[in-house]
Amino acid sequence: MPLRRRMPKTLLLLVSVFTLLVAQRAVATVTITDCTADARCHAIGKKTVISAPLDTVVVAGAIAPLAGTEDVQIRAHAIAVDGSSGGQISATGKGRSIVLDAASILVTGALHSANNNGKIFIRAVDMVQMQGPVDIDSGGGQARVVCTGIGCTIAITGVHFSTNFLFIDALGDVIWDMNTANLQNARDLAVIASEGGSIRKTGAITVALANGRLAAQVPRDKVDAVSEAVSFCETCQTTPTPTGTTATPTPPLRTASLPLGTPTGPTPTRTDPTPTRTPTPSGGTPAPTPSPGSCCNTITGTTESTLTIRALNDIDLNHDHYIVAENITVTAGGNIDLTGTELRNDFGKCGEIVVTAGGQVNIQDATLVDDDCKNNPDVSTINGREEVPHTGFNDVVGFPAVDD
Repeated sequence: MPLRRRMPKTLLLLVSVFTLLVAQRAVATVTITDCTADARCHAIGKKTVISAPLDTVVVAGAIAPLAGTEDVQIRAHAIAVDGSSGGQISATGKGRSIVLDAASILVTGALHSANNNGKIFIRAVDMVQMQGPVDIDSGGGQARVVCTGIGCTIAITGVHFSTNFLFIDALGDVIWDMNTANLQNARDLAVIASEGGSIRKTGAITVALANGRLAAQVPRDKVDAVSEAVSFCETCQTTPTPTGTTATPTPPLRTASLPLGTPTGPTPTRTDPTPTRTPTPSGGTPAPTPSPGSCCNTITGTTESTLTIRALNDIDLNHDHYIVAENITVTAGGNIDLTGTELRNDFGKCGEIVVTAGGQVNIQDATLVDDDCKNNPDVSTINGREEVPHTGFNDVVGFPAVDD
């Protein structure tokens, strides 16, 4: 499906900074299509290393470790794994089998670590953009994406992760939209964190290689505030017309609070969830199949899976699906939007669903299913309240489809 949605000024500014940094600082563009025929690929111990600290390295072919090595490590000023040109990286080693380390990183091509003890490690200080459709597969290993600079944004759209441990952490905003993550093996874990911003949805970024540097192009029909973007994921194919208030421009490196308001509507009839179930590979208690949805994010885990989502400001998970066996923890300093969201842990080992916001939590049309562990009835804890109804208490608004 097309990845089309509008984008606030904060991301537009960061995209512009990305282009400017690469244009001004990078001395040259180094294009790698085949390490076996490129002298810039060096075998150092068990690693195939590409080092160009002042340049932009573009992976435009299928890159694999040189003979006698197991890992691929690229360190540069900017890195692009250009899927449209056939760019992809595969490795077989333990530890950090694939490393991308640069000021700015763009990934539109597949990354595959075949070792169950391998790690895909992506680290930047200005910006990370991962745009699908693309597969990031670490098998039973780890996939880590970190952005360590002040205001540094991680933008991930339309990406499929297959991993045991998924870790996404930015000092700025995390753009998390239209992604899927299949967690594997025992004690699988996903952590998505914005240490200094918000976790939100936005339009896709179209990135191209132009004039010997990375150039980012964004849709012209952009919006000016997070408040105009909170409802976009519901349709994905179209752009709804904002109603009510006029958007307030978002300052650079800051995120406006999500205007959750107090939805109105009839009180829903509580129903017992009867999800379709599919067997887990390990033969343990099967996991529910996520409810059908045309967009947004889905994370599914096995019988010992855990999910943590946290942000300094707001978190927008509207219409997402998170099917995780043990603990699901969502924590925000601002507001949390769970409109149409599915949170459930009613399979595998016992756990808790805990949602905590410094502002409001919107649960309109949400499906919230906490497991009844050892025959003890249990419901989600929302802003400190572990009983139903949640609506109307402790700044919780909206009428859920299922709250059980």
